[in-house]
Amino acid sequence: MLRSGNPTVGRAGTSEIRWNGAILPAHRLPPGQHAQVEILFQILPTCLVDRQLLADAARTEGFAARPEIHEEVRRFEEDSIREAYVEDFLACNVSSAAAEARVKALPDGNGREDRKRR
Repeated sequence: MLRSGNPTVGRAGTSEIRWNGAILPAHRLPPGQHAQVEILFQILPTCLVDRQLLADAARTEGFAARPEIHEEVRRFEEDSIREAYVEDFLACNVSSAAAEARVKALPDGNGREDRKRR
């Protein structure tokens, strides 16, 4: 799915939207859904360009300097670092078969455990 040349698929002002940056989030999906992402990718660059233009406009108007934005970015960074750490740990230490067995062992068999409040 990632491309070695990482071609530009869109532009927003001076920012380029690259194939790998646009398609990378799809790697978090189950493998069977990767092909669907490539089919839907035809509309993705437009969405990414729109989002980049909005972000550029917000920066121009000084939104990035707001304290509440700094705090939200800090929380997002912490969440992202924590998530990447756990994903890396699991990728190295937990097999897909073991994870699937654990999910099947849950009461409803699909990863959700109904819990009653006491």
